Amino acid sequence: MGLLTFTRGEAGLTNGVCKPDELGDVREAELKDACHVLGIKDMTLWNYPDGGLKFIEEQEILPRIEEFIRNFTPDVVVTYGEDGVTGHPDHIALGGWVTKAFHRLVRTNPNAASKRLYHRISPVKRRNIYNRSDLIYRDDYTTIVDGRRYPHARLNAHACHRSQKQATDYTQSKVFEAGLVDYYVRKFPVWREGPLEADLFGDSHHVDEANLP
Repeated sequence: MGLLTFTRGEAGLTNGVCKPDELGDVREAELKDACHVLGIKDMTLWNYPDGGLKFIEEQEILPRIEEFIRNFTPDVVVTYGEDGVTGHPDHIALGGWVTKAFHRLVRTNPNAASKRLYHRISPVKRRNIYNRSDLIYRDDYTTIVDGRRYPHARLNAHACHRSQKQATDYTQSKVFEAGLVDYYVRKFPVWREGPLEADLFGDSHHVDEANLP
């Protein structure tokens, strides 16, 4: 499992844990700690300007992303969709680039391309649970991954990010349970309807997803 991050988060708020000019180093260390908690062994961090991805030229970044995918050879690529989940310009920009790079590889070098592409989303059923106006809620999901068997992995990973004040209060039981279940839209192969997927590999499906938070 690997993670590619485009910025060091140096333009954010410090949450009182460091000086502003130290934030990039602090956030990088926090990310490494969270990856360790989640078992992510390959973490790549590119030092693009936090908050400034929309100013990066596409012809510069797309070949670099394609090269990364070719070298890492992941079976599945997961990124942001066109709404960035929260509408964050950086999320929207990188999600668009990764999606375009993925499809270019499928067209031009299918042997080096990944097999599946997903966009992470927040479902409408979360609106009253999270009570967050910054989230963009949608219901076109195709895939739901239930991680409730690992209840503390996400909480412990969130705890690593001390410089980031959490927008979601996971001390509330309903919020905590919902945070353990992730919703995705499968973008490739194209979704043709049917039972919702229960993993990112197409190996299992949900018989009934109505009770999932």
